[in-house]
Amino acid sequence: MAAQRAAAVSRTMRGRKVDVLLLCAPNLERLPIHEIAFKEGQLL
Repeated sequence: MAAQRAAAVSRTMRGRKVDVLLLCAPNLERLPIHEIAFKEGQLL
């Protein structure tokens, strides 16, 4: 799911690289990067 969303956003942004991080999933292990992404990232 994250890879599909990243590809779609990248195409929209004319090939610019993007990182997509899932913040909520049933088996997701919460890591420090999730807090940073939640505070500083853009919600898609």
